[in-house]
Amino acid sequence: MYTQNPPFPYKDILHLPHHVSHRRRSMSLSDRAAQFAPFAALTDYESAIQEAARITCDKLDLGEEHFAALNRKFQEILDNTDEEKVYTFTYYQPDARKKGGSYQQISDRVKRVDPVQRIIFLHSGKKIAMDELVDG
Repeated sequence: MYTQNPPFPYKDILHLPHHVSHRRRSMSLSDRAAQFAPFAALTDYESAIQEAARITCDKLDLGEEHFAALNRKFQEILDNTDEEKVYTFTYYQPDARKKGGSYQQISDRVKRVDPVQRIIFLHSGKKIAMDELVDG
């Protein structure tokens, strides 16, 4: 602790008036605040965190009985493609970015079936691989 006042070297300029430039405009408060605003040093970090947090699941291993039921359903669809019947399909959609995927459900009319490539074409333009179907 000081027993007396410490030396203060700027005592002579402490009470001088604030300088205002006559050549340049003063900076607006929003521009002044922008100087101190945070910036994204890691630009893709937030999207990488969201991608890692996105949950995917593995494809279920279905038994032979389930495949037999699906084959019967395929045969029904092949026999009735010209009808206006709406089917509800549950299928596994593999994820394009990481391992796994998700189960999707769609209701639509069948436009046509390609039994060679094993693809079901729907009126909405969606294509479903028969190998990815869980329920039809």
